[in-house]
Amino acid sequence: MVIESTIYRTELTNKIVFCMHLLIIKQFLQTISYKSTWLERSTSQDLRPSSRTAMKTPTFSQRCRRWS
Repeated sequence: MVIESTIYRTELTNKIVFCMHLLIIKQFLQTISYKSTWLERSTSQDLRPSSRTAMKTPTFSQRCRRWS
């Protein structure tokens, strides 16, 4: 009985963590789309800081791979 309950708990936590990851990714994508629309409006001088954030995106995907 104890083993079954622990397995159930781990499955539940995995589902919760997975849902949290989906929410994080969703927010991340929303911020990217917001930034891209903001970049279209902004001038060429404002493009420099955005390129730095664009370079940070692969590290986020790497973190997701580590978590999964």
